[in-house]
Amino acid sequence: MTRSTQTNNEKMSKRLTFIKRLYKGATLEDAADDVGMSQPTGSRRTDLWNEGGLGQLMPNFGGGRPPKLDDDQRERLIKLLREGEPWKKQEIQHLPNTESDIKYHPNYLPRVLANLGLSYAIPRIEQLDRPDNADKILDERVADAFDEEGPKKPHNKRSDDNSGEN
Repeated sequence: MTRSTQTNNEKMSKRLTFIKRLYKGATLEDAADDVGMSQPTGSRRTDLWNEGGLGQLMPNFGGGRPPKLDDDQRERLIKLLREGEPWKKQEIQHLPNTESDIKYHPNYLPRVLANLGLSYAIPRIEQLDRPDNADKILDERVADAFDEEGPKKPHNKRSDDNSGEN
C-alpha cells in the first residue's frame, strides 16, 4: 500500500487490500478469499469502488437509532429533575414515562442521565441523633487531639461515670 492509503481502521484496511489485490491481477474470488470476505461481498465492494472510489468504501452506519426524547422533552425533563431535587432512582425512572410515555430500563438510567449532563448519587442520610452543636464538638475534639498537654477530661466519659476514679 502507498502512504496515502494507509489506515488504522481494520475494516477499511481489509477493503483496500481487496481492491489492491484486484489491481495486481487477482480474480474477484481469489481477492475476496485472501481478505476473508465472500464473493458477493467482494462484488459489492468492487461496484462501490467503481462508483466513487475511496469515499464509497468507507463504512456507513447511518448514525444509529434516534433518541427517544426530542429536544423539547429533554429540556423539560432536565428542568423537572433540577426543580425537584433530590430524587429517588425509582422516581427518576418513572418520570419520563409519566411525562411523555417513554420507558427506560433501570440499567440504562445512568447513561440517560449522563447524556442529559446529570448524574445520580446515593443521598446522604441525616443522622437524627446528631446534636445541634456537632461542628463545635468536632472542632473541640480535634483541638484536644493536637493539644500537647492533652484533653482536660476524656471526651467519652459520662459525667455520672465514676468507675475510673478511686
